[in-house]
Amino acid sequence: MLVKRDILRALKSFHIQVILVITILFSFLFTFFVGNGNKIGISIFGELTTYKDLSEVLLNGLNYTRGLGFLITFAITLFIAEEYQYNTWQHYICSGRKRWEIYVGKYLFANILALIIFLIYILSSYFTSLIINKDISFDKIIFIISRGIMIYATLASLIVFLSMSFKNYIGGILSSLVFVFFEKDIITSILSIFKKLNIDLEFLGKFTLMKINSLGPVANINLLSEMIIPCILITVFSIILGSYCFSKFEL
Repeated sequence: MLVKRDILRALKSFHIQVILVITILFSFLFTFFVGNGNKIGISIFGELTTYKDLSEVLLNGLNYTRGLGFLITFAITLFIAEEYQYNTWQHYICSGRKRWEIYVGKYLFANILALIIFLIYILSSYFTSLIINKDISFDKIIFIISRGIMIYATLASLIVFLSMSFKNYIGGILSSLVFVFFEKDIITSILSIFKKLNIDLEFLGKFTLMKINSLGPVANINLLSEMIIPCILITVFSIILGSYCFSKFEL
């Protein structure tokens, strides 16, 4: 019921509608121009990536730091921020819902929203490639979708954790955006500090979204140990910790 309520609310949400339209336009234009032989370079914080063929356009959808992750993060954080802004959490509390139920319901909705935006990007790109007679292998589509489901389900769990761990909704939005754009720098700095203290935590790098993200496009990996298990552990840990933090707020 909680997820159904969020879905009905999302259908009327202006910012989510805008993000879905932007996703379709971004995917269509990106695929159209690259498919017609144009090279497109995208620079994010000084790191330039050039796209020369349609497979790279699709793989761009797997990388949550390359635009799509921003749209997903923005959609989820604004949706949750409205609960804080208008204090609609009281509706759940008055109906007898427990805090962990509310939190898990928000994660399930965020997961659905993230996957819908991801699938819209991939399928828009695929159908655009058919229109311009530059067919993309359907096997490639299935491969990217299967990897994207794991990456964006995990991203959704972390964004919900950050958004709901701050009573100030602006803090939740900013922390989520900082995570998406600077996770690699933050993790690298933390590991470097511990290394200087002669504490080796390099093995923890395996259990970060940036590591999972880097393995997304790679076919010859041990999928269970290198992606599935880390994704499950990150998701479960973020839900448990996030539920605890959320339970301590006065709503």
